[in-house]
Amino acid sequence: MGSQVTNICYKKGKLGISAATKYSCVQIIRSGSLCSLLHRSARSPRRHHRRVQCTTVNIDAFTVPAGQTFNLDLLEGTTVNVLGEIQFGNLSWAGPLFEVKGTNVTFNGNGQIWDGGGPFYWDGLGTNGGVTKPRPMMKIEISGTLSDVHVVNAPAQCFSLTNPGPLVVSGIIVDDSQGNYPNANSNGLPAGHNTDGFDVSGNDLVVEKSVVINQVPGIIS
Repeated sequence: MGSQVTNICYKKGKLGISAATKYSCVQIIRSGSLCSLLHRSARSPRRHHRRVQCTTVNIDAFTVPAGQTFNLDLLEGTTVNVLGEIQFGNLSWAGPLFEVKGTNVTFNGNGQIWDGGGPFYWDGLGTNGGVTKPRPMMKIEISGTLSDVHVVNAPAQCFSLTNPGPLVVSGIIVDDSQGNYPNANSNGLPAGHNTDGFDVSGNDLVVEKSVVINQVPGIIS
């Protein structure tokens, strides 16, 4: 069954289900097809993108299809609430796995896990060779706040932070500890490599109260 994107919109005291509008509404993303919120990989000429028109976005648990970017292009002042575990289908491709853009965004991860499926890709070489690994796993291009996001098993670089305005990132956990050990493809080396926690390019950016467990420096700027 494909993913569902349900827009519950409120206008003039009437609650209904309709296409997204510029009115106050809650967009609920659940398991099935992500429709226009997904970008297809370069393997397909079709790239689907549409700006999210709701100012509250609730994300339930689901798996993003392999070879596609889960993309959120948000209105100013949007609040995002992650309410379930997010997984990504496994495929060797360039990525990114997740991308969010917007200004004055409140992104509440609520401690829910984002699983990048690292063991499928890890070969001890990271982005220096071997299989193509989608990166970054989490491409963040927002101002506002990003909090309580729990990422495990990033294929390579985890967070890319490029903020269009002031951004506070807090309560983040990046756990690539499974990559500390060799696997069948790593020739005795730790399987994970180039698993940077945060690659930072921006100003007026704070990263606080966060933990990175990986094989390389936690923050690179």
